Amino acid sequence: MSETTQGEYIDQDDFPWIDAKLIEDYNMHRVEIVPLNTDLDLGRPITLISDSKWNDIFDGVDLDEGWRRFYERADCNWINEVSRVGFNAQMDKALVFFSGYVASLAGHFGVILLSKGKDGDWQFETF
Repeated sequence: MSETTQGEYIDQDDFPWIDAKLIEDYNMHRVEIVPLNTDLDLGRPITLISDSKWNDIFDGVDLDEGWRRFYERADCNWINEVSRVGFNAQMDKALVFFSGYVASLAGHFGVILLSKGKDGDWQFETF
């Protein structure tokens, strides 16, 4: 995972069923790149890649060469990125953008919509 993160712009027209204020808050917060907390407990080990290491691996070369360097130098098999979180006014809905890559033409991305349950835990919403 990159040690800093920034999400993609989300257009309300692409997700008309999601509250416009929630998308607006996400888009406002996604532009600020912030360091991730190194104390994240995701139930499995994570490695954060510094911006300087990322640039050392991928800058100035084509993507295939960058991925070759990545597999030589990084202690992981893929890259995941998550955006900052946007919230609705009631703070009971959240929106996050994620992406994951394993090679120059192999990856995935999407939007995660979460709802806060009565117990305070966040749950995935399907749409």
